[in-house]
Amino acid sequence: PTLVDTPDGNTGERGVHIVVKERDMSWLAFLIQKGARIDLKDGQGNTPLMVAARIGNVDAARLLISRGAQVNAANSLGETPLIMAVQRRDLAMTRLLLTQGADAAKRDIASGMSARDYAVRDGRSEAIIKLM
Repeated sequence: PTLVDTPDGNTGERGVHIVVKERDMSWLAFLIQKGARIDLKDGQGNTPLMVAARIGNVDAARLLISRGAQVNAANSLGETPLIMAVQRRDLAMTRLLLTQGADAAKRDIASGMSARDYAVRDGRSEAIIKLM
């Protein structure tokens, strides 16, 4: 586990961050099987679940959550995976996160807004607003 959790010296990303970003489910499963910690943060405070939410990788998000990833973890700006999904207007990711206990009222520290606030302010995705 120590080796698979070694951070990149520049970005702080771990192997799990990288394979989520590359959408490589085989390697993600392999790293988890080898004991990779799924809630370690990169240099900006992002967990692998946040990376999945930011790029719309629902399969990776599902796997990470099934292995215990924290759906309400926040990065250095206070952004949660749900805030990231709402900002992308990603209905599938938003639905997944909400059904797994994501808090739509949790506010970030960058703007003081919650996922619900972002959805209402955007106004382009009525379906996301209805989910919350």
